Amino acid sequence: MARINIVFIFTLYNKPVILLKILLIGWIILIGAIILNGLAGVLGLTTWYTFLGKIAQQGWPSTLRQTPIISHLFLFLIYPLLLGGLAWLGLKLFRLW
Repeated sequence: MARINIVFIFTLYNKPVILLKILLIGWIILIGAIILNGLAGVLGLTTWYTFLGKIAQQGWPSTLRQTPIISHLFLFLIYPLLLGGLAWLGLKLFRLW
């Protein structure tokens, strides 16, 4: 089994701790997604988990007809915009680092 050189991993492309920055931005996005999913549940909006589960059970056409328009807006517009905004914010924060 090959040993992994931790120093090499965290100095990839001669840029110190780039993987650590990627990991931290990933955490920002993950925490944001968890909060958004919780908020969607409180507001009664469909989440990706339930939406994809319904598609697996009922198929695309039936699921699209049964899902409220506000949930479509949340899933396809609001959710990606907010997660993308968190990624952008994370990049801006780590440019200072």
